[in-house]
Amino acid sequence: MRNAETILTIIRNRGQRGLVVQNVYRLLYQRNLYLCAYSGVRAGSIVGPVLSNIVLDRLDKYVENKIIPEYTRGRRRKTNPAYAELKEQERKAKVREDWKMVKMWSQKAQTIP
Repeated sequence: MRNAETILTIIRNRGQRGLVVQNVYRLLYQRNLYLCAYSGVRAGSIVGPVLSNIVLDRLDKYVENKIIPEYTRGRRRKTNPAYAELKEQERKAKVREDWKMVKMWSQKAQTIP
């Protein structure tokens, strides 16, 4: 029954009143429609995707507004100094046209995470 109450709370918080809340309540709690909280909604019913979209919208907003900003630290990853040094050596070897060294520095750079 907790999931049904969560859905009803979300609908009420969105400003829906009256018939919308009553109809969702009936769909969730009427035993003769087999939509009771014991078993969820019937397979193939239009109610299932609608109710899941209501709940998932709340989850999407939480992830977008709370989780992503908390774990995002910038637009680009910080370059590994060891990798940058190897790529610089590779670049210098290219300028000298020392292709064996270019290949060697490139292969070493690929082994660095």
